[in-house]
Amino acid sequence: MRYVLITGAGDGVGKAVASLLKDEKLLLIDREEKNLKEVAKNLNANYFVCDITK
Repeated sequence: MRYVLITGAGDGVGKAVASLLKDEKLLLIDREEKNLKEVAKNLNANYFVCDITK
């Protein structure tokens, strides 16, 4: 099973890329849950809240 991992998926470019790849199995990551949760719900995707800079 293959997934597409998208960082910064809560808004901006990450959100746009996730929308373009909505037919794939997505793992969305962002450091703030507020927007990320809504994007994941709309795209029926899994999400994780984390800051990958640390």
